[in-house]
Amino acid sequence: DGAQFVVQHSVLAGSANYPIKDPFNQVERGSLQTYWNTWTKRDRTSFVIASRNLADFKNNIKVMIDAVFHPLFVNPAYKWIYRQEGWR
Repeated sequence: DGAQFVVQHSVLAGSANYPIKDPFNQVERGSLQTYWNTWTKRDRTSFVIASRNLADFKNNIKVMIDAVFHPLFVNPAYKWIYRQEGWR
């Protein structure tokens, strides 16, 4: 199934507090030693963050939690995000 993968990418395409196309790349540019990754299986999606810098880690966690619990694509005004990610 590709639906889980489309949802994963849609979740990562902006959130309520970070309404930009790819907040993770923006945060990563300013981070020192940070690792981000996501992967999707049939029954779950894992979001992984690691950093050797505590301030970076806390900032990255805020961005990730907002993306997971407040993604833009669930808002009808942003339904184009899901369509765009599904088209790729």
